[in-house]
Amino acid sequence: ETGTDRGGPARREPAPGGAQPQSRLRALLSRLSSTFGSWLLPLGHLLVGTLGFVARLLFVTPFRLLLGGDPALPRRPGTVLGTGLRDRETLDAIASAEAAAFRDAFEERYGGEHAPFHVGSLQQAIDAAKVDLRFVLVHVHSGARAGPEGQELTEAFAREVLSSPLFAALVEQAFVLWVANTDTREGAALARSIGLRDGPALAVVAYGELTGGDRAELRVLERLPSQRCGVAEEVVNRLVAVVGRYEPMVTAAKAERSEREMTRLLREEQEQEFQAALAADQAREREEEAAKKRDAEAEAERQAMEARVAEEAARAEAEAERQIEARRRKADTLPAEPEAGPDVSRILVRMPHGQRITRRWHKAALVQLLFDWVHSVDAEGGHLGDVGLVSHYPRRAFSEEDGALTLEEAGLHPEATLFVQDLHSEEEEEEE
Repeated sequence: ETGTDRGGPARREPAPGGAQPQSRLRALLSRLSSTFGSWLLPLGHLLVGTLGFVARLLFVTPFRLLLGGDPALPRRPGTVLGTGLRDRETLDAIASAEAAAFRDAFEERYGGEHAPFHVGSLQQAIDAAKVDLRFVLVHVHSGARAGPEGQELTEAFAREVLSSPLFAALVEQAFVLWVANTDTREGAALARSIGLRDGPALAVVAYGELTGGDRAELRVLERLPSQRCGVAEEVVNRLVAVVGRYEPMVTAAKAERSEREMTRLLREEQEQEFQAALAADQAREREEEAAKKRDAEAEAERQAMEARVAEEAARAEAEAERQIEARRRKADTLPAEPEAGPDVSRILVRMPHGQRITRRWHKAALVQLLFDWVHSVDAEGGHLGDVGLVSHYPRRAFSEEDGALTLEEAGLHPEATLFVQDLHSEEEEEEE
């Protein structure tokens, strides 16, 4: 294929499969055969085969190995496209610096109105294109290696295409523009891979999701060598045609991605609902465990309280039995009741529950005996605790502290009427 660019000298593109050199050689050998005889035919075939192999090695093999004439670009797992480098982070940093330097130099020379250049490595440009399902537009820039003709073409391409508002609008809409600067290692490697060694040139590169192939596969969809990059409108029309040709696949990819996104959102929603239900179940289980623990603690406290009450009741019962037994013994130790006489006192006691008891005592008997007598009468009932004996006329009160007085000393001779006073009950009333 031949052509000119803006009045420049014609440039000849190499034949992709080496067909022209082989056909010319065959014609030459045919003429030699008619002249020198058939003995040259084997030698001629050998020569054609050798030159054919060389032609395929020079022209076809690079396309098949690196490009394949629109088949997938080869990539070894874990390597950077066209470079063989495996340090992704280092290459990205280098490529970003180189891309930023190219952009700054371009703006310094041609101004800030231009199609947006991607600042980063080719892989980063591909990753950026995948986000919005766009194509990667590779601009092969020869840089300092270009001769005078190349410099002239580069100047015209920069001013009339890259700085064109129409081209810039298309790039923003459908492409990620990455500059394959042949002055850089990655740019030179990619230019060789896509078969565009000299710039300015363009190539549309897409990953499998936009071409119906493997998602990890890269394909060159269109090449625009320098002869076809002279007029912005023509370039835009070619690129629009590429976009239109692959629009059904892009639409399908968007639908598939939307479906995957909906599926992801649905799974996330289901996962959130599951986690919420799980959290609610766990909270309910914790509350149930806490309630069981509280019930168990309450039951243990109740049982402990019942045990303490039973223990206290047992102690109280034992104390009551002890007191009853002590009062019985006191009844047995009371002196015999004397016959009436001038040295005998008659004592009447009114018990708290209304019972009246009467007994005669010698005037020399101690007041303590009256307390023992009262308790012995109440021995079976066990209603009395600490008590006092009170006479109303005249008002006198006796406690067991007065037990050493005789009846005569206490003024209870020759007779007296006493009331049993429950001292414990009175103390409770005073406290209230």
